[in-house]
Amino acid sequence: MRLARYFRMDREETIKKFTKLHSGERVLRRKADPVLGSACRFLDLENRRCTIYEARPEVCRGYPPVSRCTFYDMLKFHRKFGDDDTLPLVTIGKWKRPE
Repeated sequence: MRLARYFRMDREETIKKFTKLHSGERVLRRKADPVLGSACRFLDLENRRCTIYEARPEVCRGYPPVSRCTFYDMLKFHRKFGDDDTLPLVTIGKWKRPE
C-alpha cells in the first residue's frame, strides 16, 4: 500500500506493475545491474540508493537503516581487495552462534 500511495496508483495496478510471484511469494520486480547481475527495480544504479526510500515496502525496512545499498559498498570493497569472480558471504544484522 505504501507503493500505491507513493505512485498514486490503485493496489491492483501497483501489484501488477511493481511485483511478481516467485516460488509462490510476491516479490518486487528486478532489473539488470552491471555490478550484481540484477537488483531491485527501485535501486538507482549510479548512486546505489533506493529511489523510493520513504515508500519502501516492509521487507525493505528491515534491511540496514540507510538509504544507500550497503551490499554494494561491501561488494565494491571485496572486489578491490579480493577477486572479481566471487561474492562475499555475509550476514546482515545480529547473528547468534548455534549452541
